[in-house]
Amino acid sequence: MHAESQRLTTSVMVSPAEPPTADRMIQAYDAYFRSGVYAARYPVANAHSLNIILEHGGRAARHILDFGCGTGRYVLALLEASQAHVTGFDICPAAIQGLNARLDQTPHRQRAAAILGTFDHLE
Repeated sequence: MHAESQRLTTSVMVSPAEPPTADRMIQAYDAYFRSGVYAARYPVANAHSLNIILEHGGRAARHILDFGCGTGRYVLALLEASQAHVTGFDICPAAIQGLNARLDQTPHRQRAAAILGTFDHLE
């Protein structure tokens, strides 16, 4: 395991008696995204997973929500493969910043939204 990845994995571990709070999860994911490990591990959408999504309604959908979108590997792929409006939702500021930067480099920006929030924002 890569040393940075191992440090991040260790830093986000919690005991069963101490459930993770939204703030702790945000901090953990923010460190993960800023480290570059996420981008190296998941540079693009998995082709098989993407095809399953597209075959089961994604291609014809008008709206798609990518919950836990990270920096948007599926958001971008779904924008390319469909005419849907795609919304990426994540708790991590670094991920949403990355998604916005990637969206700004595509011709599909007008069909996309990036939302930073927690479960509390969905009520």
